[in-house]
Amino acid sequence: MVEPGEAAASLLVVPWTPGALVPLNADRRPDRDELDELLDEVFGEPTREGPGAFDVVLLIGGAGIVVATEVAGLSNGLLALGSGAIGLG
Repeated sequence: MVEPGEAAASLLVVPWTPGALVPLNADRRPDRDELDELLDEVFGEPTREGPGAFDVVLLIGGAGIVVATEVAGLSNGLLALGSGAIGLG
């Protein structure tokens, strides 16, 4: 219980239905298994950064290549390249 004049140590989320209170500052990562550990070893730790400028360039460039391929009837290799760029973006 927080006394008047004291700051709360943490905030709690009170669910609509009966259940446990969840601290907002708690670590919200789910339990990790061996597959998660293996993927982290192969690809590195996941980043907390959002998409950057390079991702935007990949999406717009890939979409442009796909549209140009369909409109101009270019080769399927370019269609695969554009689709890959969209997937990476």
